[in-house]
Amino acid sequence: MLASEHTEITKVLKKYYEKEDYSLVKRRGWVYIEIGEKTFAFHRKKTLQLSQGIFEERIQYFVRMEKEVQPANGFPEVIVKLTQWLKKLNQFGPYESNMG
Repeated sequence: MLASEHTEITKVLKKYYEKEDYSLVKRRGWVYIEIGEKTFAFHRKKTLQLSQGIFEERIQYFVRMEKEVQPANGFPEVIVKLTQWLKKLNQFGPYESNMG
């Protein structure tokens, strides 16, 4: 996981949960966000493609929710899907609004 990805993910997670309530684990190229028994995961796949004698780097993202793998159109879409997943898990909204 890139440092910028980690920063964005933890920023979103902190809106909904305290640090003790979730874990980030990397296994076999996938980053798993575990909250209780629920899991969200994403994968960044980097490939090289030969085009007109030049290698071009290609990056693809994939998201896994409830065992279903879906392509994501870049990391910003991973964040959107993570936020949607968190909202579904935490029906009361962001953590800060739960404190009052």
